[in-house]
Amino acid sequence: MDQPETKAPEAPPAESALAAKEAAAAKLQVMLAQIWRTNEPALMERIGAIRAAEANLREGSLDETTRAAARNAAHKLAGILGTFGLAQGTVLARQAEQLLDPPPGPEQAPALAAILEELIALVEAKTAEVG
Repeated sequence: MDQPETKAPEAPPAESALAAKEAAAAKLQVMLAQIWRTNEPALMERIGAIRAAEANLREGSLDETTRAAARNAAHKLAGILGTFGLAQGTVLARQAEQLLDPPPGPEQAPALAAILEELIALVEAKTAEVG
């Protein structure tokens, strides 16, 4: 006699949907980590441009080319950091961008240095997080 085929019970639809969402979220996190690692050199280059402007500003010798490069770098940082969920990084980068336009005076160097210090800490923390 043929016995009826027995099937393993299927997960309820809500559990299946939750598992699919969790798997998709995990896959997205892996992809974002890979993108972060790929873009980290560009992030550090942009921070370097702001660092150069801060050093020149502190010395009272911030030229237009360095200022414009730092402002542009801050603008790009604001966008990319938000993409990676670093809202505070976006806020800080926008502050740097605004501080650099119009051309700041040497008395604003400490403010730019403080912003830069926080940006570096956020980027380093994210880099450590993604491995």
